[in-house]
Amino acid sequence: MKKIVMMLVVGLLVCACSEPKIDATNEDTMRSSLEKVQQSLSPEQKAQFDEAFAGILSAAAGKQLLKVFSEEAPSREDMYAEIKKGVDKKTAKQIIAEYEKMKKNSSK
Repeated sequence: MKKIVMMLVVGLLVCACSEPKIDATNEDTMRSSLEKVQQSLSPEQKAQFDEAFAGILSAAAGKQLLKVFSEEAPSREDMYAEIKKGVDKKTAKQIIAEYEKMKKNSSK
């Protein structure tokens, strides 16, 4: 019995200490999880995160807009699916790292 209680306590601590992640299941969950992620950050980290998130959104929108020249105009669902690929289930640190990687690759 003590082992079960200890396992539960450890499990709860691990969950409570983990960084919040973006949940891009739909626009509402993304909006609310985005707020949670932002609230967990220091002002400096928030500024970095906001820049990274905006950069990833811009890149996703750009990919979809390029399709305008070769296919039909992208739908709202297509745009959201592209955005979701870049941010879903990621922490602020992961999004910032991904954006930094994108910037390095684009400067080559």
